[in-house]
Amino acid sequence: MVGQDWEIAVVALVIGCVLLVLVRELEKPTTELSTRVHEYESRVSTRVEQTLGGIRAVQAFGREALESTRFAKQANESLKANLRLTLLQTASQSGVAVLFACGTAAIIWVTARRVLAGQLSPGDIVLMVGYTALLFKPLETLSYTASSIQGSVAGAHRVFEILDKKPLISDSPHATAIKTPVQGKIEFERVTFGYQPDQKVLDGVDLTIPAGTSVAMVGPSGAGKTTLASLILRFYDPVHGRILLDGRDLRDITLASLRRQIAIVPQEPVLFDVSIHENIAYSRPEATLEDVHAAARAAGAWDFIQALPAGFDTVIGERGVMLSGGQRQRLSLARAFLKDARIVVLDEPTTGLDAQTEADVLSALRRLMAGRTTIIIAHHLHTVRYVDQIIVLQGGALIQTGTHNQLLQQDGLYRQLYNLQYQPQMQPAEVP
Repeated sequence: MVGQDWEIAVVALVIGCVLLVLVRELEKPTTELSTRVHEYESRVSTRVEQTLGGIRAVQAFGREALESTRFAKQANESLKANLRLTLLQTASQSGVAVLFACGTAAIIWVTARRVLAGQLSPGDIVLMVGYTALLFKPLETLSYTASSIQGSVAGAHRVFEILDKKPLISDSPHATAIKTPVQGKIEFERVTFGYQPDQKVLDGVDLTIPAGTSVAMVGPSGAGKTTLASLILRFYDPVHGRILLDGRDLRDITLASLRRQIAIVPQEPVLFDVSIHENIAYSRPEATLEDVHAAARAAGAWDFIQALPAGFDTVIGERGVMLSGGQRQRLSLARAFLKDARIVVLDEPTTGLDAQTEADVLSALRRLMAGRTTIIIAHHLHTVRYVDQIIVLQGGALIQTGTHNQLLQQDGLYRQLYNLQYQPQMQPAEVP
């Protein structure tokens, strides 16, 4: 085009520059609307997941209409955001089409004037229009691609917001890995911690747990029992003080090697929608089939697993919905047995179980605790009668320590809690 007539080429390039300005101006509103669309779609998905996950509660309380209304409201917001984005993208594409149509018309007009003035031949009109099409078509395609990229960028931003977050707890530069199995001695030295700067959950806790012994943490809700266990696993770090494992500050140990030394049995078993074998082997993926079977036997799970149609290959559904509460807890115990860690954390492992199932689980727990440093978080005090040491927490402070019998002889919180749970309740007076 420059070789034929540089002025016509300049007109074509000006149209291209105008296109770049248009795409640039539309970038911010398109990205913002795309981000909003992703947010609304996420809310709709979350609402569906929560409703279906709690469908029994929804039906039991007759709240189907309420949940349907909530879903419709959020779906409508998502629809409106999608419509606004579609309108903006359609308007931008129409603007690009109009811009190129006007640009082509301008080039034809300028070329025709040159032909009428005798500066170009009539065939040059066809030539210039062909050149213009060859120039504008890729630019038009790029403009449509830019609109698609802006939508993808909005989605990528939401992903990178998570990927770029710095973990609250990470390995310090001088941290080293644990090379050999630990003995399991745990020491708390003046440990203070709070989830909020102005609210202490633990306040100056001093505690020593000898290797291979069992310790139960009891106390009212909010006393700091679960927080103490979380600090051992380094889900958090103390604000003041330090925690030692075999004499080493936990912050001097790499997270991966520390957590390899600890097995946890949570209050609510965490199971996945895969086979029983995979759920048990989650704690040690390289374990052999014989190891998994041995762990299932030790946890008292062998009989019910064998009774299932597919045995260890049975897929148990999301969160283990195909199993009873006791069966889920025994799979969680089997996972801990398979890990064979020197330190075991048990967080209310018998909550919600019937008497027989609780007795079976407690029997498996005693086998798991043998020879290991065991921390038990308990509200039901009959589960901690035979531990080596019971510590009583209240308001984030350690107020009592001793064995079950020793604490019952003291006039303190432990005896109050025990009496509330196990003394015969007074019969209510008859109402006249």
